[in-house]
Amino acid sequence: MTRFRSFTCLAFVGLIAAVAQPAAGQALTPDRFAYGVSVDTVGGNPVQRFVLPDTVYRIATRADLGDLRLFNHEGEPLPYAIDRQGVEDESPPDRIALPFFPLYASPRAGEGDVRVEVRRTPSGTLVRVDGQGPATATPEVAAYVVDASALEGLVDGIAIAWDEETADFLGEATLETSDDLNRWLPWGAPATVAQLRRMGSVLVRDEIKLPAQSARYYRIRFREPLPPISRVTATLAMGEIEAERRWLTLDARRTERGVFDAVAEGVHPVDRIRVTFARPNTLARIRIESASDAAGPWRRHYSGTAYRIEVEGQTLESPEIPIRLTNNRYWRIFAGQGAEDDAALLPIVSLGWTPARVLFLARGEPPYTLAFGNGEVAPAEFAAEDLGRLTDGEDAVMARLGVVTALGGESRLRTPIAIDWKTVLLWGALLAGVAMIGGLALSLIRQVQRDRGAP
Repeated sequence: MTRFRSFTCLAFVGLIAAVAQPAAGQALTPDRFAYGVSVDTVGGNPVQRFVLPDTVYRIATRADLGDLRLFNHEGEPLPYAIDRQGVEDESPPDRIALPFFPLYASPRAGEGDVRVEVRRTPSGTLVRVDGQGPATATPEVAAYVVDASALEGLVDGIAIAWDEETADFLGEATLETSDDLNRWLPWGAPATVAQLRRMGSVLVRDEIKLPAQSARYYRIRFREPLPPISRVTATLAMGEIEAERRWLTLDARRTERGVFDAVAEGVHPVDRIRVTFARPNTLARIRIESASDAAGPWRRHYSGTAYRIEVEGQTLESPEIPIRLTNNRYWRIFAGQGAEDDAALLPIVSLGWTPARVLFLARGEPPYTLAFGNGEVAPAEFAAEDLGRLTDGEDAVMARLGVVTALGGESRLRTPIAIDWKTVLLWGALLAGVAMIGGLALSLIRQVQRDRGAP
């Protein structure tokens, strides 16, 4: 009996030791991560920054980039913060109506020239723009001057509207900026505008996205004559000009009629989608959904029209679709109402995302290492504001990144099986108790049998 009790006590001690072993953990070192990138600091500023390379998003095991660390030459972890530039919940920006004035082509000037007489207030607001045009009943509009002198902030988009009864058209618009109406500078690349009707659907392309900038006046030119416009609006850039958005094109595959699935490699912070078609002159109703797992649940991002139209050598494709920020890897596109076979509906899907910036405190000896890819670690970042305050109001210096090298290898990417040690301990205690009771019962039975057999 004494031996059995000793065995039970040893079992409990062993169980507690097994539970305590994982909790102790091991110190993080660079070789506990799958891959790394060397980081070279610039100057003597203690706070440095860099833009995360695409490889980090493809290899990271966590959508929140929690399996990312920075180390100095001694292998000491460094304080860091991730400045995520994506917008969690982006609502469409307000469109601000602007005054505009048509300029008519002069019959005596060269092709594309206009003669203009401008009247404006001392503040710069236009009150009248006279373009000397031909003496005809329907003068040809050569351009429009838009008065943006009352706007405060950077403009990153111009929208042009036409009357609903306007006949179908497709053309190219060029925009220019000026602060004095004398010297004009090009603004962005020429953009396609259109208003087309087909199979009961109306396709309108009226918004032109542009590099954010500020100017007092804008001039809109069309490569060929288009119907008169009825309204011009502008959208203001929200806050800072964000880093360049990157694009990832997916390989969509047909899973059933009208349904196409695609999988993104990595955990990119997607906030834009582009959908077009490989076959020209395709117009279809689509629905776009995504999920973090192939089995779902699926979340809807967009329901509307996608297209690729070619008219007289010009191609018009679906514009970018802003969506709520997501790291989902699995995408599903439902397409229909526009083609008779799935070959014509095969979509070309691209995901747009803006890489995050990392700020870190350069402590200890270089070289420094950005390590990433570990299925076991949890996030350990600071708030970006905390490190930003250390720069004394100046921007952190941009560090230089090297090439990606292997540290601990692919085996570090595997996530270990999660064990609920509390549950294991409770079940172990229960089983040990049952065993103890069983042992006591067996010992009692043997004692009774011995007593009955005694003379």
